[in-house]
Amino acid sequence: MSVHDVQLDSARRSLTGTYAAAFASAAAVAIAGAILSTASAAAPTRVHVVQGDRSVGGIVLGRTTAPQAAVRLVRDGARRVRKRPNSCLVTWPRIGLTVDFGTLGSDPTNPCKGGVAFTATVTNRAAWRTALGLRIGDTTARLRALYPRASLHRRLIGQTGYWLVTRRACATVGRFAYPGLLARIRGGRVSALVATVGICE
Repeated sequence: MSVHDVQLDSARRSLTGTYAAAFASAAAVAIAGAILSTASAAAPTRVHVVQGDRSVGGIVLGRTTAPQAAVRLVRDGARRVRKRPNSCLVTWPRIGLTVDFGTLGSDPTNPCKGGVAFTATVTNRAAWRTALGLRIGDTTARLRALYPRASLHRRLIGQTGYWLVTRRACATVGRFAYPGLLARIRGGRVSALVATVGICE
């Protein structure tokens, strides 16, 4: 074997070793990624409960402020805050929760600091259920089985859907009926749950 052949064979061996190392490294990364992905998928989802029109995931309607809610949901990802006149809309995208914190009339309090929870809307199936077990994505048949007294209301701006909990406003504003807990429907399934603080409470 000539010197040239020896050098060529050595180069081939070196190149083969480099490719082998590269493939081994890539395989290790892929396996590690698969393990992390499996572990993430297997990790249990924290489930919050909607307690009628009283509390949503520990946020008490009419009492809890935005800073207090941030503390209670600190494990549920970053939040987005949008301040409006007398209102502070706070969203937790990871768990599909939006809460409108507000003040009444000419109250000068910053709603993002001292405003209380007026309404709470949930849209994530994995993260939420009602006290009776209703989840986002459930069929209207399951809804009616869990809430046999629920009534369907159509063409009401902001209130269209099944009223799971029906309340009445106080006499000073007319005692009109409104949904304390509303299930919005899309395609025959629950698309959102909306809890509203008692009017005049």
